[in-house]
Amino acid sequence: MMSYLGKVGASKSLLNRALIIQSYFPQLFLQGDSNCEDVLHMSAGLAALKAGNPVQCGEGGTVLRFLALRASRIPGEHRLQGSQRLMSRPQEELLKILLQLGVDAKLTATELILSSKGWKPQGDTLHVPSQRSSQFVSAVLLNAWGLDFDLYVSPVGAGISEGYWRMTHKMVGELGMKIDRWDNDFRVPAKQVVSRLEFQIEPDMSSAFSLAAAAAVGGDLTLVDFPPTSVQPDFAFVDILQKMGVPLTVYKDHLRVEKAARLHGV
Repeated sequence: MMSYLGKVGASKSLLNRALIIQSYFPQLFLQGDSNCEDVLHMSAGLAALKAGNPVQCGEGGTVLRFLALRASRIPGEHRLQGSQRLMSRPQEELLKILLQLGVDAKLTATELILSSKGWKPQGDTLHVPSQRSSQFVSAVLLNAWGLDFDLYVSPVGAGISEGYWRMTHKMVGELGMKIDRWDNDFRVPAKQVVSRLEFQIEPDMSSAFSLAAAAAVGGDLTLVDFPPTSVQPDFAFVDILQKMGVPLTVYKDHLRVEKAARLHGV
């Protein structure tokens, strides 16, 4: 029998995105923290970039993709290091994006080596492969602050993960980035800056889902500081568990889950 009253850590997906933005605007204060491995690598990687040191990405695909675009904004040579497993995963999309931005990129068994003069687009529009992941176009958008030119972007492919792309788009918009959109294409005007100096990171919905599922079959749960709605795709668990017959309520800033007398499939 489990019983839990408390919080869950900040969303790693949101926090990783916010840390990239904060690297452009150090005065931006982020409320919320997480000790998950990806977040620790992202934070340490940004510090290494600032110090001019090699960046350790570990096993994190998100870390590599976001930090590669961040590093490419800084003139000079940058080494992003990771496990052989990470570097052996398909990275063609990342290399294609960097090439279009005028950045030389070399991939070895354990490193991505960049030589950059800053972003120097080689065409009118940046074509971002999106068939396998939305992280590539998210990485571009998160790093489009303060450019001295308008950036035109066209995601290529129908496989874009709409939920996570909306998460990125909503975050940069809430922080003040102006984006012109038509269909899936968009333009980021030059000289974008943040319009606020504080940003609250939502709790992690994946973690909340795990605890709620445990409570539904063997206990009770009260999560505090829980938002009534969320841009995180995993927020769908609230509706799913309710449809399965779980006594679950969201009121004010609390989530309350009790053991279900009977569960049924949906």
